[in-house]
Amino acid sequence: MQPISLVFVEGQFVEALSDLTALPPSVEFILNPSCVLRIPPHVQLTHPIYFKFLTPHDQPLLHRIEVGKEASAIFIEEHIADQYQAHLTTELFLEFNATLHYCKFQQASKDVKQMANFKVEQKASSVFHLFLADMSGATIENNIQVCLKEAFAECHLLGLYYLTQDQQTVANKMSVNHHAAKGQSSMIFKGILNQKSKAEFQGKVLVKQEATDTIAHQANHHLLLSDQAEARSLPQLEIYAEDIKCTHGATMGQLNEEALFYLRSRGFTKEAALKCLTDAFAADLLAQIKMPILRRYMEEKGLPC
Repeated sequence: MQPISLVFVEGQFVEALSDLTALPPSVEFILNPSCVLRIPPHVQLTHPIYFKFLTPHDQPLLHRIEVGKEASAIFIEEHIADQYQAHLTTELFLEFNATLHYCKFQQASKDVKQMANFKVEQKASSVFHLFLADMSGATIENNIQVCLKEAFAECHLLGLYYLTQDQQTVANKMSVNHHAAKGQSSMIFKGILNQKSKAEFQGKVLVKQEATDTIAHQANHHLLLSDQAEARSLPQLEIYAEDIKCTHGATMGQLNEEALFYLRSRGFTKEAALKCLTDAFAADLLAQIKMPILRRYMEEKGLPC
């Protein structure tokens, strides 16, 4: 399936490197200089829209995506650069019964500093899926704010980070605000930390008084492969409504030495046994990504699917 690709070099859109052939004429694409994409009502985009950042961009960038009534789309954002600092804000608006899948993949050298802000606003019966995969980078901070403004809206936030080098840090800070009845939300983030890497998770769910029958779940789990790795988890619930189901939890632990020994005794090398166990740790999270396009993309990037 041919992707729709938007390529940015030093923060500037480069048409010569991009491919908009499969973008329907009804989809409005504006550069002013922010990137604005408007998907009109009832348009179902079968091709993924692929954002690709090739080189450093020191200036703050703003992307705005509007998904119209009963429309749907898939976005994949990838950063490929050896050294850069970046500050990117993505504003997402979902109208009635709209569906949006958004995947952000970070795989670069350790000389990277990036702050990514997602601001999401959802109307009734809309569905938003976000998957963040941070597999490297010196300092990565993801700030996510979701507002479920109307009834039956739902959002699902997933994240996986694998830090293998000293001084690597990832911070995921997010808030989901339920403003209307019968909304659903989930935050599930898993981190694998080695060497002197550090990770932080801050997740807050706010349920307003009028948001009855809300279902919200958040979980954060860390696997520490080194005694020098550090992880911090701060799940929070702030509830003012009745008849709700809200849960949160966090775990932190080291590798199961008995499982590692068992695999080694069956002929696995240490590296192969370690990969097998860390893949198993991430597998249940990745299994929640149902879109075949995103699963194929993750397989290409070496994630266990």
